[in-house]
Amino acid sequence: MTEQNQAKAITTTDADFQMRRFREYVTATIAFVVVIVYPLGVTLLELTLVTTPEAHERLKDMLLFINPILGFVLGFYFNKSSSETRAESAESTARNASVTAVQASQARDEALDAEKEAMEKVDEARGLIDEMGEAAMKLETAEATSRTLSDDETAPAAASSAAARQDLLRAWERAKKVLA
Repeated sequence: MTEQNQAKAITTTDADFQMRRFREYVTATIAFVVVIVYPLGVTLLELTLVTTPEAHERLKDMLLFINPILGFVLGFYFNKSSSETRAESAESTARNASVTAVQASQARDEALDAEKEAMEKVDEARGLIDEMGEAAMKLETAEATSRTLSDDETAPAAASSAAARQDLLRAWERAKKVLA
């Protein structure tokens, strides 16, 4: 990641954290109002304003109408709040998985490149081994031939042997370069 992308990710993460914190405060405030303030308010209304059984019935009917609506709104809000948290968590996990997949793909490409280079070196080494083997066989054949020849015939065989020895030395030098 570049420094600019990292700074953007940190800023986004800080903003997300602050937004999550704000949602938690709002959720806690709503929960406090529903659990503490609403029942206390209804109780205070009952004690101060309701003086007859008919007023009690009207308050009860009003609460029977308000409570389901309040329950529906609160249920929607709390479900939405927890769903958003889960969605953010899943989004973060997906982002991390994507980064990991990109890194794995890059590592795989690097490994394939290294394998290709290694195979090229192996092929080159095999070629050099074959070349050294052929030069050694030529040298062995030339020396075997010079041992069986008479003195008059040894001069051309000695030249052939020297040429084979030079071929072997050149092959050996190329092999040392590859091995280094």
